[in-house]
Amino acid sequence: MRHFTVAALGTMLLLAVSPAAWGAAKAESGGTIELTYDAGGASKAMTPAWAIGYYNNRFSVGSSSSLGIRVAGTTVKTSARVSGRTVYLGFDRNGDGTISNTEWASIPRTKTMLISGKTGDQSYVIRLVDIVARYNRTSATCWGQVLIRSSMKGTLGGIPVRILDDDMDGQFTQKVSARGSDAILIGGSNAAVPLRSMHRIGKNFYRLKVASDGSSIDYERVADTAVGQVRAVFPANTLQSLVLVGKDSAFDVRTDGLAGIPPGSYSLAYGVVSRSKAALTFRSGTGLAATPQYDIKDGMINTLRIGKPFRLDFRAGYAKGKVRLSASTVSIVGSGSEVYGPLDFTEGGNIRPPAVTMLNGRRVASSTTMKYG
Repeated sequence: MRHFTVAALGTMLLLAVSPAAWGAAKAESGGTIELTYDAGGASKAMTPAWAIGYYNNRFSVGSSSSLGIRVAGTTVKTSARVSGRTVYLGFDRNGDGTISNTEWASIPRTKTMLISGKTGDQSYVIRLVDIVARYNRTSATCWGQVLIRSSMKGTLGGIPVRILDDDMDGQFTQKVSARGSDAILIGGSNAAVPLRSMHRIGKNFYRLKVASDGSSIDYERVADTAVGQVRAVFPANTLQSLVLVGKDSAFDVRTDGLAGIPPGSYSLAYGVVSRSKAALTFRSGTGLAATPQYDIKDGMINTLRIGKPFRLDFRAGYAKGKVRLSASTVSIVGSGSEVYGPLDFTEGGNIRPPAVTMLNGRRVASSTTMKYG
């Protein structure tokens, strides 16, 4: 994740984004579409598992570990080793139960690895991201997150539809599981939403029933659906996605908000804001600071309580005339108690140290950039 400054969440303007304009091919009121494997269709996808990556699809492997990386419902044999100062990761790409010499690769400086593999009759493409490696002379350990980059693809009404095994369990399901949920990419959007029963595809709403192996989708067009417009206040041109999940539906406010979504109670799944090439995710708060449910009313413009004003949450201490705070526990929280990040202010992290100002009344007692120590 590239550097993203707190100031990028400053001046706020009303965002009104038109829905994606796709081909006018007329879809039947119901039927079945067949899906085929697409190795690279989700190569740039933002997914729920990616957005809350500190909690989903984590892996940890080492030189002496018998653990592997779970993909497509199977734990694939994985290991790590070190030679000099280079750490290598071995991954059983062909699914034969062993790691051959050609299945070892060094972990690059980008801390990401793209891996194509097969388990049983299922092919897949995954990306390992945010890889951290630790080693000594004889052994190595590495950990990070696994993202699915392949999908099952078809078209509905002339619009591309891709489903992703986002929780890596080898099945395509339309409900939340202990490991998370699966996802769907609609049209040309790079923001996948949780796979549910009802979605907007083009100008129409559909009820979908997905085959557990991802081979097909049964669909039924829902006519005359009441909707309410949904808006969010964010800096102009920075909102990349804002995904809401209802009882059996999911929508991206960025693409569906102006056209409207069905009335009901929705919760925040995730969102992404960016400036230039920097991207920052946000997700629902938890516990007493949980993000509220959004009750969308039909026939109305529903403006979400989200975004500004922002506040910094952190834990600080004072000892021997010095104020100290943990650089790894700082977070930005919005008006809807949504949490932005993960932010890492530590040395080598993804965001520059903030300026810390202490006031004595209105007089500035101290103003300096946070330093490591």
